[in-house]
Amino acid sequence: AIASELEKKDVFHRFLKVDVPFHSHHMGPLKEELIASLSALEPTAAQIALYSTVSGKREDGLHLVSDYWYQNVRDPVYFSPALQRMVEDGFDMFIEIGPHPALSSGAQELFTKLNVNAQILPSIRRQEDEAVRLKQSLGALLIAGHPMSWHKVCPGAGRLHDLPRYAWQEKR
Repeated sequence: AIASELEKKDVFHRFLKVDVPFHSHHMGPLKEELIASLSALEPTAAQIALYSTVSGKREDGLHLVSDYWYQNVRDPVYFSPALQRMVEDGFDMFIEIGPHPALSSGAQELFTKLNVNAQILPSIRRQEDEAVRLKQSLGALLIAGHPMSWHKVCPGAGRLHDLPRYAWQEKR
């Protein structure tokens, strides 16, 4: 019934095949056990920018205590607000880390809505060679101007050389 109503309104939707009812009241019975099992966490300040899909904003890392992780499994996901904040803060290249890109289409929709030139790449994709897919995404990062430590990605694979510039080109 919900899918039918969304179709009538031309709203994108997709059924998710999940075994655990994350981000719903059904996670309530796990609260005490989860918080207790993570009570020894001692978070430190983030060394790089950290954006939370629990709050939808940039965080310092010190908030990553047991209560936060319960909120992470129980509360709604603020993916779009967090991603929008990152774009507003100047980020324009993203890698979706997971077994298959599930958020990329939503991210692309947000980039279009915000009229920004941003890109999201998969780390791996179902039914594709994982090592090849990751290297393709890293190659796309390199082409976009992000430096790569290829000796770490492909140890022993040879050396990289700068190619000579053509007379009419100003960039390598």
